[in-house]
Amino acid sequence: MRPFKLSLLLLLASIVSCTAQKQYELVLTIKDSAPTFDQLDSTVNVLKKRLQAYDKGNTLIKRSPNQQSIILQTACGDLEFIGNVLVKKGRLVFYECYTIGDPEIVAALKKTDDAMMALLQANRPIVPGISNAVFQDENPLLHLFVPRQGYQDKHSGMMQYPAEVGNVSDSLLPLLKKCLPLLYQHLPQGCMLLFKKMDNPKYKAHEIYMVKNDATAYDASRHVANAIGDMDFANHPVVSMTFNKVGAQRWKRMTTKNVGKPIAIVVDGELLSAPMVHSPIESGNAQISGRFTVEQTQDMANALRNGYLPLTLQIGSINLVANK
Repeated sequence: MRPFKLSLLLLLASIVSCTAQKQYELVLTIKDSAPTFDQLDSTVNVLKKRLQAYDKGNTLIKRSPNQQSIILQTACGDLEFIGNVLVKKGRLVFYECYTIGDPEIVAALKKTDDAMMALLQANRPIVPGISNAVFQDENPLLHLFVPRQGYQDKHSGMMQYPAEVGNVSDSLLPLLKKCLPLLYQHLPQGCMLLFKKMDNPKYKAHEIYMVKNDATAYDASRHVANAIGDMDFANHPVVSMTFNKVGAQRWKRMTTKNVGKPIAIVVDGELLSAPMVHSPIESGNAQISGRFTVEQTQDMANALRNGYLPLTLQIGSINLVANK
């Protein structure tokens, strides 16, 4: 009888523990002005799908009376962590890239450097409020910006250029960003600079990418049929995606156009990787790689496969509202 009594006591303790769980309230503030009812409904539906991936499908979700926040009530889970995952927009955009092998980029860097040098020689400030001494008297832009070099492909004999056009040390990154208005004056119209922390933690630096304008970009946010946290051939965590029929056609056209060139993968404004396209991709599949943990790939996959949030949310508050 003792084993039976012990099991019964454990069961009763479990029931008492569950009934004593605390009830928490997570308030997600809507940053958009005048959200429509359709946007609110769609946002709530996406949140429900995302919650189900964390076994939080029984969480109560409701809109505030003023329609400016969405309120979640639950008795379990790390709400701060889940909240941060929930508010991800899930916006996936592919951008065509410039490389250091593009003549217009080489010309833009030279023109910017010449313009900065002229200011330096005229003893005029290159950046208002910052001493010109930090530019060390020559090659002002190239003192900050270390361009990448091309390399000759062993098989084709052709020159190849990596996706990143250069790199900048973490200590000089704030100064380079202050100089961007000068650089943008000479870059191709619509060109945008993106920065990515170098994958090798030994180097305290960021890679610099130049992506083309939005007219050539592909926003795939609404075309992801499925996304999972996966492992690549080297056993590194990645996100593997499959597009729907529309997305597969768009992805085929973009990869066909950019064979031999890089395509930047940007999720919620953050550049994650920029792989080279070796051949047209007709399967409707894509993969996001980088220095991710397994948990990060699972969270990203959850955000991508369960829909793009039409509204922009942020965590407003997390409160203990009652003992359940």
